[in-house]
Amino acid sequence: PGDTPLGPSDVTVTNPDGQSATGSGLFEVLPDAGPLVVDYVILEDPATPGPGNGDGVANPGERLRVRLGLRNDGPDTATAGTAVISSTDTTNVSPGDYGPVAFSDVAGGSVVEVPFEVLVASSAAPNTVVPFDVEATPGNAETFTDTFKIEIFAPTTRFFDLLEVVIDDDQFAPSNGNNNGSIEPPPTDEVVEIRLRIRNRLPVTARNVTARIETADPFLTLLSDTVSFGDIAAGQVGLSTPFLITIDPATPFDHAAVSNAIFLADDLFASPTEAFTLILNPENPFIVNDGGDSAPPPASASPARQSGTVTLRAAVAAANADPQRNVIQIDPSVSSITLDAPVTFTGKGDTLNGG
Repeated sequence: PGDTPLGPSDVTVTNPDGQSATGSGLFEVLPDAGPLVVDYVILEDPATPGPGNGDGVANPGERLRVRLGLRNDGPDTATAGTAVISSTDTTNVSPGDYGPVAFSDVAGGSVVEVPFEVLVASSAAPNTVVPFDVEATPGNAETFTDTFKIEIFAPTTRFFDLLEVVIDDDQFAPSNGNNNGSIEPPPTDEVVEIRLRIRNRLPVTARNVTARIETADPFLTLLSDTVSFGDIAAGQVGLSTPFLITIDPATPFDHAAVSNAIFLADDLFASPTEAFTLILNPENPFIVNDGGDSAPPPASASPARQSGTVTLRAAVAAANADPQRNVIQIDPSVSSITLDAPVTFTGKGDTLNGG
């Protein structure tokens, strides 16, 4: 295997009866690239240019951006080529081939993402699964074929509820921080673990649930971007493995960084997307539900644990309050609390307790 040039060679062919014949000619040994197979499918349905509602699910009348991940299962690089997708279902999606779309070199074992656009018919029936065929042709190998599916849902369909974003900045790897529950820039130079807690709204078990984390925020760097929840039974809650982040030293105080979690699961022919916000570099960080695997930090670790008056910032509270218990923990040494904006607490008694 490899890029062996053309050259004269002798070839002997022997049949099962032992008879053989020898001939000569020019031969080329092709790289052992491919096959190229579908690794993932992510759907985007933005309002602009649209039409779409941005939930990552195919609805009737939407224009979908289909992000198709093609994985090279061979050991050698598959050089740049083109890919085409098509469907035999010309009732629920626009007929014809989509493509060809160019893709770049893809090393053995790696994935290249190829974007397509698919128009879902306005008359498409919800709960319809549309099959697609893929033809991918690298520059140095044959055409490889695979399949994937997209399911069309009613616009009100929801799959997962994002219940909580759990911040862990303790000193135990893989995180590396001061354990004050905040996402801070150097000189603390934190590596922060983020976990997502979700509820499965489906009537069946969601199998092998994963999420890809994406953000366009210039101050937020994703050190890892894929998390796993495993299987989540119908109506039950799952907590993800962590993804890791750091933030830029120039991050302004109380910067709200918007990110997206794109959920994938076996037998779920959609990629529902949930947005969430991380508050970066809080000016007055405070402890909220120490969720790490260490003892609480010393009183000097956070202004919210020092005596005196504490400003409880509404943006920080909204991002970090525990939605399961509606509790914000404040150290007993705090003598008074002020709010920089109205905060609504929902739950029994709507009570803000110190201690």
